[in-house]
Amino acid sequence: MAFRITKPLNAALPMTNLPAALRPPIVPLQTSSQPRKLILFEGQDEIGRLKTMLGTVEEGVKSYHEPVTEIVQQNNTEIWEIYNLTPDAHPVHLHMVTMQLVNRQKFRANVDMVTGQPSGIRFQGQPTTADASEAGWKDTYISYPGEVLRVIAKFDLAGKYVWHCHILSHEDHEMMRPYVVEKAGNLVTAKVVDNEATEGLSSLNLQTVPNPFAGSFQLRYQLDKPANVVVTIYDEKGAV
Repeated sequence: MAFRITKPLNAALPMTNLPAALRPPIVPLQTSSQPRKLILFEGQDEIGRLKTMLGTVEEGVKSYHEPVTEIVQQNNTEIWEIYNLTPDAHPVHLHMVTMQLVNRQKFRANVDMVTGQPSGIRFQGQPTTADASEAGWKDTYISYPGEVLRVIAKFDLAGKYVWHCHILSHEDHEMMRPYVVEKAGNLVTAKVVDNEATEGLSSLNLQTVPNPFAGSFQLRYQLDKPANVVVTIYDEKGAV
């Protein structure tokens, strides 16, 4: 495509000058909290098919419907360390946040191929930081085989979301997990643990009074039908 300019410049019109910077500089996020240590894992199902899963370093792989392990306080900034234990690259996507790449680093570990739990993690070489193509805000970063991907994000929207591999066949086959952003001041979560007894349950309706609270509170919840419920209380850093 070519553009031919045939009319002379109108001297009465002011010249347009490009600004020195097209956008404000990106300020790196900072946090003093300990990173969450998560895993990407590939195993086999009961008939030998590939089964891709997510989980934690401490507990190994988790299915989508197991209790939430990533509970974040609203407006907290966290680093997520995602250890790729698989031979494949996975585009890791977090819903409802934009992330910055902290770095990537190669590692070795002993991996239990049943539970997916790594042990004896040993870092190899120096971390590599973002190049120009990855230095901006993103909601997806690629995790490469044998590397830990470290990303940082501020979780400012309360609610229940998911993080997952963005390869369609992977996210559809258990490489997806929920995470929860709790409203500021609400350090209590509850989960129905008897799935058979609560089939068709529409809501838990958990409420703490007052909210936010200090020192003491009342915990109220309402069920559609009788069920077993586990209530967990967390401190401001996410520890039980």
